[in-house]
Amino acid sequence: MSKTPRERPPCRLYFLLAREAPLGVLFRRGPTQWTQLVRWNLAEDTFEPGQWFKGRLYEKRADLSPDGTKLLYFARKMNARTLQDREYTYAWTALSRPPYLTALALWPKGDCWNGGGLFETETRVWLNHFQTQARAHERHPPRGLEVRCNEGERGEDDTVLARRLSRDGWRLEREWKGRFVQSDFALAYEEMRARGLSSDEMLAESLEKQLYTLSTRAGYVTEQPEVREKAGPAARFTLVMTKELREFRTHYGFSVREASTGESTPLPSAEWADWDARGRLVYVGGGKVFAAEPGAGGAWTPRELADLNGNTPEHRVAPAWARTW
Repeated sequence: MSKTPRERPPCRLYFLLAREAPLGVLFRRGPTQWTQLVRWNLAEDTFEPGQWFKGRLYEKRADLSPDGTKLLYFARKMNARTLQDREYTYAWTALSRPPYLTALALWPKGDCWNGGGLFETETRVWLNHFQTQARAHERHPPRGLEVRCNEGERGEDDTVLARRLSRDGWRLEREWKGRFVQSDFALAYEEMRARGLSSDEMLAESLEKQLYTLSTRAGYVTEQPEVREKAGPAARFTLVMTKELREFRTHYGFSVREASTGESTPLPSAEWADWDARGRLVYVGGGKVFAAEPGAGGAWTPRELADLNGNTPEHRVAPAWARTW
């Protein structure tokens, strides 16, 4: 009996929008470990496919320059070669010309704590590295850029993301509250350690009580989601974002609230959403890009702009303009 082929899951999408130009960059993830950059011209809704990267691009630690011509990103590539590389290391922050990743400026990081950064202006960047890890590679200096460093704020995605959202008009309405929950298995072992048992005694008791059957699932529980809001054109509508942590994954939800009625319309398929330079609601979900307009009765009618599910990894060489300042 032949098996029915498994349907390939949709790719995951995330986007950044330039602050002073109708340009954006899409991060297209999938298959596993592969990410492609796609440049989005929002004035014409055209999409230019760019380079692929095998590894991890941390899209929430990235930023576009105000004019949309430069991308600051954080990347990780772990394999036998990069783990031994003391020059570039296996993790770095770089500046490139999207939709290409070829580094014009590059700062080796050596680990995945912090990393990435923000464009404060066209010529000044805030680098999410502490001063001790902020030396640029000698072959990739940040020409014409003033570089400021993180002065002690620790974190991963949120170190960059929270700053970028606030800068771009996302007002924090409610802070996230929650707690970390240890697994039943870990709690049982902590209890045995507190009783001063030796390793052999702990092993004997774990076998006797069959502790290996206990759950090993641990992670964060959200008690109060983070809520941010961003007003749309003429403040007629407000885009509402909620963030929850479930175990070790972050989940975002989006809805649109009408000012005159206070009624909210959820965007259940949206993985990321924003207002674009034309005042449209744009969002991504299911591997597709949409723009939506308000309709009668508070409904939002989406229009599909692009379907990126069919893209597959391929070798792309950066053209000359993407390899020079």
